Amino acid sequence: MGAAGVRLTTLLLVAALSGGRERCGRGDEARAELARQVTDISAGAESYAQERPALSGAQLLVAMQADPDLGPLVRELGRYQVKLLARGGHVVVLLCSEDGARALLEDSACTPAVDRDESAAPGRACGFSIDPVVACARARAP
Repeated sequence: MGAAGVRLTTLLLVAALSGGRERCGRGDEARAELARQVTDISAGAESYAQERPALSGAQLLVAMQADPDLGPLVRELGRYQVKLLARGGHVVVLLCSEDGARALLEDSACTPAVDRDESAAPGRACGFSIDPVVACARARAP
């Protein structure tokens, strides 16, 4: 199976494990949908980061936007700012408010759920708080 096939398989597995695409537009269900989208993107980004560990987060995001499977996932979050931090073949995805002032969700693909959810009462500035290498080392520790 090629790299694109691995990415698609990973995305389909994450989507199956995280449930359907019900949209209510408000409250907890809307936040859960955003979280699902971010975890889908982080899974794809992690695959890219492992294949191309020398690329920066910004370069990975550009590559993902051009990917026929991942591009639509990234574009779905178009009203938000999506940032990637890539280090050591791992990545963290940060979703910020449209104006880029506040962090909403932050996720490492190494963990099963969104690592930080501040979407209900965002107040933290839009900046990374998770180191992808540390998050993945913790996730693999017994």
